Amino acid sequence: MDTTTAPEAPAEAPNRPARVSIPGGQATVVAEVRLAPAARPDEELVLQALETRAGEPLLRLGYRRGGNLVRGPVSATPSEVAALVALAAAEPAMAPLLPGAAR
Repeated sequence: MDTTTAPEAPAEAPNRPARVSIPGGQATVVAEVRLAPAARPDEELVLQALETRAGEPLLRLGYRRGGNLVRGPVSATPSEVAALVALAAAEPAMAPLLPGAAR
């Protein structure tokens, strides 16, 4: 099954958030954090906070290779996942979406 998506399109205007395709429609990228794993310097682990057209918050985990976001499967060490979650917890738009994060 091909899970590769097209490169994330840049926002059309500086103040317009990017839109991405998700199962069931589209969503807006509210925030994104990235981590480059030491063992895979050509990749980035990516965690995105999304909002559906109905206003539902979503988290999307994937990795970026060569500018393309690949949504899965995603492999990471426990320390890489912890580092990505720590980055997300420091991002004001993402922290409320994390289980157990201070609100």
